[in-house]
Amino acid sequence: MDRDYPASLAMSFLNALVTALINAAVTGQVAWHWPAIAFALSFIFLLGYQGVVSLAFRPFKRWRIAEGELISLRATKKGLVWEFDRDSKEGDGFHGPYMPLFRGKYRVSFRLRIDERSEQDQPVCELDVTADDGRKWLAQRTISIRDFTRAEKWQDFPLDFILSRDENRVEFRLRMKDALMAQRRISFQSVALRRRLS
Repeated sequence: MDRDYPASLAMSFLNALVTALINAAVTGQVAWHWPAIAFALSFIFLLGYQGVVSLAFRPFKRWRIAEGELISLRATKKGLVWEFDRDSKEGDGFHGPYMPLFRGKYRVSFRLRIDERSEQDQPVCELDVTADDGRKWLAQRTISIRDFTRAEKWQDFPLDFILSRDENRVEFRLRMKDALMAQRRISFQSVALRRRLS
């Protein structure tokens, strides 16, 4: 993948170091705790790079608007959130972060809020996950007014997807439906990505 060369080089170096230390330990040149330490460092690096754990040892990576990896289309910035007002046009939204992902099972959660809720089945936005600059669809979900449990309360909307092979340029997108017809304001706070075991 395009952006994996530095990590591959680092992993190759760590693997070579572990192998050399194991060989040295077998011949009695170093104590056995050195190969164990090198293996642990290699394993932690691999997990950290693949996003299984972050620096805070949480099992996800989270993107917020202040980090600059998400690109907005006509959203209003209000503090640390983006707002899509009632006069938002269809197609307004955001996309990003255009990252490589290893094959595996994932769940991405979009943290959203609506200003007014009802049982109306009017769609307000569409969430999706794509790769290869939008040419490969991985998951999609339409959110309607009644999908929100309460007004003015943050809620996570998950999307599960599986990568059968490594992918480049993975992006998470929100696209507004006709907000003028729905007469609702949608706010976005963050996108969180997790690895799934099943």
